[in-house]
Amino acid sequence: MKALPVEFRYRVIALAEEGLTSGEIAEVLGVTAAWVRSIKQLHASGQSLEPKSCANKAPFAGGTGRRSDLRPGRGQARHNARRSSNAI
Repeated sequence: MKALPVEFRYRVIALAEEGLTSGEIAEVLGVTAAWVRSIKQLHASGQSLEPKSCANKAPFAGGTGRRSDLRPGRGQARHNARRSSNAI
């Protein structure tokens, strides 16, 4: 999922200052109330509303980004089967 633009995040703050609840803001903007609450919390703590970079994050812990990582054992079995058929 792509990060939403910073202008969109400031719109959340503007709507909150107008008195809308997190649920109402979420409905107006088409996002989840949890996301709205997280943006409001960032703002309240004085942190930047800029999206964080995902450049250095791994796809998931210990993963290689391959589908076989999602199904333990299956990828390795296929790999071993290919290696044994090529060795003959």
